[in-house]
Amino acid sequence: MRRSCITILLAGLLGCSPGASDADSSAMADSTPETAAPAIPASVDHVLLAVSDLQAGIDEFERRTGVRAQIGGSHPGRGTRNALVSLGDAVYLEIYAPNPSDSAGPRVAEELANYTTLTPYDWAVRNEDLDALVDSLGARNVRVGAIQPGSRLRPDGVRLEWRTLSVQDPSHPFVPFFIQWGAFSAHPATTSPRGCTLRELRFEDPEPDELRRTLTLLDIAASVSGGPQAKMHVRLECPTGTVEFPSPQG
Repeated sequence: MRRSCITILLAGLLGCSPGASDADSSAMADSTPETAAPAIPASVDHVLLAVSDLQAGIDEFERRTGVRAQIGGSHPGRGTRNALVSLGDAVYLEIYAPNPSDSAGPRVAEELANYTTLTPYDWAVRNEDLDALVDSLGARNVRVGAIQPGSRLRPDGVRLEWRTLSVQDPSHPFVPFFIQWGAFSAHPATTSPRGCTLRELRFEDPEPDELRRTLTLLDIAASVSGGPQAKMHVRLECPTGTVEFPSPQG
């Protein structure tokens, strides 16, 4: 499992709020001021919640937030499919699950089978030119993989296209991947059901300074504090108020 311990809060405000014990631990573990850190990284594109059964995930999300996610489509050759909810004009939430009709990607399907309830899984930042980004990161000695093309058909038959880029061997579980949408592809935030708003995205880590350096090297400004475990916090403002989707502990 890529993410060691993540917590997503869906509330009237974006950003996952830790419990009192988390906050206390964070303050003890890291005294670095964070006043300049943004509540939401400016480039965040979407966050992913993993679940073993897509329909069960859609039902759970609606029950807890009052918003019903819309089927997005399947990822051919990857063995996965999704459902989406807009979190604002340029940010969305993806419910990510195995696709029983696609035998490809057995490793991913096996991993996702462990998520019996909606669980924070990953996040992406948008970029307008991945080719230039590869050169830029290479000049900083950041190892990246090959740019990967992606596509899927929406239920209405419209084809969406994108490209992604991942950092190789990240030293922290919260190093995101980059995504560049096709010039003629409507961003899912503009076509998915609305109702929840992203208000905060922040991170905890036992080695916060190292995580900050890594994100800064990627030109990602994010709020990072110390804590006993690696966690991602996302707070949403939804019709039902604050909703929390915790990851397994450990």
